[in-house]
Amino acid sequence: MARLMGVLLIVLGAFVLVTPLLAGIISIIVIGSFMAIAGVAECARAFKETSAFSRMVWVLVGIVTLICGLLVAVHPIFGLSFLTLLLAVYFFAEGIVKIGAAFKYVDSRGWFITSGILSLLLSYLIWSNWPLSGGWAIGVLVGVNFIFTGIMALAVGEALS
Repeated sequence: MARLMGVLLIVLGAFVLVTPLLAGIISIIVIGSFMAIAGVAECARAFKETSAFSRMVWVLVGIVTLICGLLVAVHPIFGLSFLTLLLAVYFFAEGIVKIGAAFKYVDSRGWFITSGILSLLLSYLIWSNWPLSGGWAIGVLVGVNFIFTGIMALAVGEALS
């Protein structure tokens, strides 16, 4: 079973790498849909509150979540662009933290610095091409993740047999 899953993930990862914009749009539509559902659930949660203030807070949070989810699902290119910008900020922060951590972990310093530099490089690549990077960054990262997860599943399947 692990081998089958590995092969399917590698094939899916390759497909995602060939069509990164489509993969990114699908990902964003799914995320937006889940946000919209969460917004409805938060509004429904408001009716379980006993105080008017708590009800109002839950309804406001629910409405904001619902509206943001619908906007992202209906306008996935905007959502993809924004998520890509957040990803660039994340990679930048991660790179700085990893390089800083390298001075604490002497035994693995080279790996920490290398990983930190790669994170900073990813941040730069995404940021320097933003908003156009929204068309490829999410899909490429998801595709690479699928391929490496598939390879790992194949290795696990081989080890279990």
